[in-house]
Amino acid sequence: MLADRFPENDESKSRGGPQGMPLEGGMVLFYMYLLGHSRKSLVSELARFREIRHGKKCGPEQASFNRMIREGWAVEDMWADLLQFLRKSLAESYEKGFLTPSAAPMIERLDEWHKELWNLVGPEGWPGSQMMDRKDCFSEIWRMIRTSKQNRVLYVSAGRSFCTRTLIESLGLKWKPSIERIVVRPLPGALAGKLLRLGLLKDDFYAALDENIRWLTKAKNVAGIPVEVHEWKSMPRVHGLMYGEEVLYYGRWTYGDQGLDVRDGPMYRLTAKGGSRFEEYRDLFMNGDGGSRRR
Repeated sequence: MLADRFPENDESKSRGGPQGMPLEGGMVLFYMYLLGHSRKSLVSELARFREIRHGKKCGPEQASFNRMIREGWAVEDMWADLLQFLRKSLAESYEKGFLTPSAAPMIERLDEWHKELWNLVGPEGWPGSQMMDRKDCFSEIWRMIRTSKQNRVLYVSAGRSFCTRTLIESLGLKWKPSIERIVVRPLPGALAGKLLRLGLLKDDFYAALDENIRWLTKAKNVAGIPVEVHEWKSMPRVHGLMYGEEVLYYGRWTYGDQGLDVRDGPMYRLTAKGGSRFEEYRDLFMNGDGGSRRR
């Protein structure tokens, strides 16, 4: 299996890693081999690509590339350049007939295997994991909140936080939903600024996020439910919601023509049957990655 040949480094990811962007080292190596590179030749070509792009030599060195693959993290500009380099290399290989999109799907992200390869590497293969339509995810969590006999915490790993606002609005204000408090975890402002400068976020992304968070933090809009906003320290691995601590719904940030976003791609329902994977994601929703509380 691909997952055996190119294993992910769960140990480094579970401890949060340094500030930066997460990447799936195994997947990068997989595409490296498809493109006919060794580690040495990939680093050489990537360094040449970055020198042309930035007008100066800026690496990576072999040792830093190996560490990046091993630890599963890259600084923002390296992450952006590696993604663009692999996409450019794949497009050129399609044009020359060396590869086909079916055999080597165009890479969309660096932190998870391409969806065309999920049947081989997960997450559908994970116990307790189920792919769901986005609307079904929100319908299910809406029913859970409406029918719960006790108040529970609603945790949100936000994109623009538009769906969270829509969910709260749809619950209605004539009665107080069974929500003890709402914990929203958005991108940190400093990271969002870097991603905007790198062209990895749409121009209006942070403005939309800020507007929705301001709406959520007004007591009259949320039936007086306490709302806490805790920024992530680094790029979050997932977006989604968790109500209580038994089931969570998550998706991945996807990369498209307008940059990184959360509106495309599938969502997943993950339960405690997912074992350590569920515990890891539950801990991220509950405790974050050491970021700061937004004032």
